[in-house]
Amino acid sequence: MMMGRKVLTLACAAGILACGACFLPPLPAPKPAPPPLVLSLQSIHTIRLEMVNEPGADHLDVAGLATQVANLISDQSLHRVKAYVSKQDGDGDAVLRILITNENATLDATPGSPDQWDFEIGTSATLTRADGTNIWTEKDGEISFLRSFTQPHPADLWSDPEVHERVRNRLSNKIVYPMLYGH
Repeated sequence: MMMGRKVLTLACAAGILACGACFLPPLPAPKPAPPPLVLSLQSIHTIRLEMVNEPGADHLDVAGLATQVANLISDQSLHRVKAYVSKQDGDGDAVLRILITNENATLDATPGSPDQWDFEIGTSATLTRADGTNIWTEKDGEISFLRSFTQPHPADLWSDPEVHERVRNRLSNKIVYPMLYGH
């Protein structure tokens, strides 16, 4: 009876060492804390976001783009700042105005890739406090990416869901990260 308990104890100890202490991969490193906010947001708790297209730049869904930017602002500020989309004057502590200045899609001239299209979207953005003080400005912002189409038809380029997804992700990152973190 006593020998059985000793054998069981040794078997358990060996199992614990084999599975937990010796042969498992190391635990992942803790996720680093986000960088500190560079932008002075001490008195800003809400940002009203307006996004518009210049005439001739009408291929993109500005409502979807604006929502993505607003969500990223809230997420990256760890919900210290609530961003919302509205074209109406509201009670926000600040207003972020984003202008889509151009939308271009051109066939890439690289040899061997006749179905590559180069998308370029120009933007400008301004963050202004409710009292009219300019906090942050980005002029001449641009995002670009390549997208392959097997049977390119100019009318289908801007209706492609992947194009809209890439634009939403890149545009929101291009505006929010420099605005909040200065890079």
